Amino acid sequence: MYALIVALLAATDPALAASDATAKAIDRMDGKLVVYGVSAGQEYSLEGSSGEAFAEKDGRVRKIAMTFYGETYRAELAVYVRDGEPFLAERRTARYRGGLADTEVTHTTTERLYFGGEKLVAAFDGDGKPLLATDADALAKLVHGVTKPIIVCIARAKGAIPGCECVDPLRDTQPFDSDPRIALIKREVDRTQKERPAYRKRDVSNTGWDMSGNSYSSPTGELRLASIKVGGAQIDFYYAGEDLLFSLRRSGSEEARVYYEAEQPIRILDAKSKRVRVNQTSYAAHVQPIVDYARHLRGPTQSPSP
Repeated sequence: MYALIVALLAATDPALAASDATAKAIDRMDGKLVVYGVSAGQEYSLEGSSGEAFAEKDGRVRKIAMTFYGETYRAELAVYVRDGEPFLAERRTARYRGGLADTEVTHTTTERLYFGGEKLVAAFDGDGKPLLATDADALAKLVHGVTKPIIVCIARAKGAIPGCECVDPLRDTQPFDSDPRIALIKREVDRTQKERPAYRKRDVSNTGWDMSGNSYSSPTGELRLASIKVGGAQIDFYYAGEDLLFSLRRSGSEEARVYYEAEQPIRILDAKSKRVRVNQTSYAAHVQPIVDYARHLRGPTQSPSP
């Protein structure tokens, strides 16, 4: 019924019909777009949020799908993007019978907004009736507030997002085994392991950082490998042309393999070769220190904190 109401409304306005058609075309592109994990700040949902952004390889976001969790509801927001601006948004909200203790859904509501640039041009409820201006404006403000940082972040960095707290840069749609970047890194790691006996070893121990180990350079002086123990963990760093390519961290039964491009992680795997999802907070806590150590071992650059 709701789809029929939307179709009837759109039929009366060519601009709305064009927006609906474009949104459907974007939905058909999902499997061809790069996917990023995204979230919103607590000001939009005290119980948290999660979602995905779908973007072209050049960083142009086409769609953002978010879920907001509340004590008595769950809201799903789909925002379609054109030229860096939302042009259509739809929110479906499911209300719970008894809050988090009883999540049986008692009823749902639907709202649909149409934009022209940054301006809201039309807003309807699930029955096709115009939304109250205050309700429409509040939802439009949420749409822009949540999506704008994500759109800007991904477009600016084209996928390398550290520093953008709302975006997880470590997800993409390309299968691990067919990613040419990973294949290149693996070849470099294999070459380093085979050539290691010919490398020059240097002690890089530092008692101030509770660090012990060695670095290994090629006969021409190019740093290729560093193997250290720090904080109870064994970490191996692999380099090519002085750039960090790969790190392997072992601590007890835990293991983390990180693949880098331009010293930003593009894939993190655990001991079972499962993809590890890392948000900005855990990136700063777990990945950044490894990159800092790698930079220190490479030469007289900024040293990690003890």
